Amino acid sequence: LTLIFGNVSAQNLIIEGDVLIQGNLQVENVIYAYSENMGKLWVAGDLQTKTWLSLRQQLEVHGAVAVEHFCTQQSIGYKMDQFPEDQDFITDLDECLVPELFKDGALDFEELVMRIEKNEAILRS
Repeated sequence: LTLIFGNVSAQNLIIEGDVLIQGNLQVENVIYAYSENMGKLWVAGDLQTKTWLSLRQQLEVHGAVAVEHFCTQQSIGYKMDQFPEDQDFITDLDECLVPELFKDGALDFEELVMRIEKNEAILRS
């Protein structure tokens, strides 16, 4: 478990497992959250990002949520007090991620992380 007492602001963020943020989370581009055993990101304040991408990761937000692209492997495990009613959940990663991120039909995690680090496109237009 990672505990953060305060606000988090970043260009991109990659997290694994359980993370608790006792403030706001503001990420300019991509939050990539993954876990081997269904981890969880808790945000006590607001969440703002362009893209949320998760693999076996739950999300709980108690403030306002502003996410342009919500891509996840599952549509369960999300609790948001102020989640926009018209928010789209994309649960088919093939549908939302660029084809170059897949090799032999599986997501290439190294390529994904490299693209996030370099601020290269990961989403289909």
